[in-house]
Amino acid sequence: MAPLALEFASYLISTPLTLLVIGLVFTIMLTIAHHRLQVEVDPRVTAVREALPGANCGGCNYPGCDQFAEAVASEEAPPAACVVLGEEALQQIADIMGIEASAEAPKRAVIHCGAHCDERQGRTEYRGDSTCLGMNLVAGVQACTYGCLGLGDCADACPFDAIEIVDGLPIVDYVACTGCGNCVGACPRGIITLKSMIDDPLVVVACSSRDAAKATRASCKVGCIACGLCARARPETFAVKNDLCTIDYTPETYKQTGDQEAAIIKCPTVCLRLVGTKILDPHEQVEEREREKAAKAAAKAAAKTKKDAEAKADA
Repeated sequence: MAPLALEFASYLISTPLTLLVIGLVFTIMLTIAHHRLQVEVDPRVTAVREALPGANCGGCNYPGCDQFAEAVASEEAPPAACVVLGEEALQQIADIMGIEASAEAPKRAVIHCGAHCDERQGRTEYRGDSTCLGMNLVAGVQACTYGCLGLGDCADACPFDAIEIVDGLPIVDYVACTGCGNCVGACPRGIITLKSMIDDPLVVVACSSRDAAKATRASCKVGCIACGLCARARPETFAVKNDLCTIDYTPETYKQTGDQEAAIIKCPTVCLRLVGTKILDPHEQVEEREREKAAKAAAKAAAKTKKDAEAKADA
């Protein structure tokens, strides 16, 4: 009987039923392990992620919206750090987190160069790679080694189509711009920064040259010549450092743009310009200033002609 029992046992081990039992045992083991080893996901992460716009632009300094949602849920980042977030979504995330919604002044891209092609001196024909990055590797393409190259790397990098190249100069659409910062990294000359729009419009320095006044005049018609007139007109806000005008945007010194009007008017090269949602082209301010100067010169000439005619008549 023993051989028959062994033969029967061997038959049972080889049957599909036995394999099914083994599979069932492993399934039970894996299920237990899953429940014991699983990491609990904070439901707020999912809720915050659903409230985010999903742009994945990186403007919050996180790789994407998933990582930012985790940072917000763990209270490592404020909801307002999302540069694309609207007021309604901000309030929604604040309600999810049980905190007060506080929106910071949005950051927007600022181009620190105001020279169109005809305002740049010493330009030579360039036939290389049609990118700013490639052009920047070639010496002598234009006299100003700080200014915009105008081939549009910043516009190509913008995921929101907020930058347009007009006559070799980027124009930012402040309605479309989200402040993601992609253009900042794309500019090989570092002339783009993100500024908090503490007022709209905002006065900015449309120049990056750190050359002395004589060199700047020789390379650009609208560059900052470090004359200091702005600082004398509004010393608490403006200063000249390294041959370039600077603006202090802290709330104590820059309360509103209207307070800076005296300094803006004093700038002889019109490198202090206004940017904002209602200003389509900040560089039109140069043309406006030229028209004003021409009108004043014409009025002065007319007055002199009249005075000379009256003097001649009296004689």
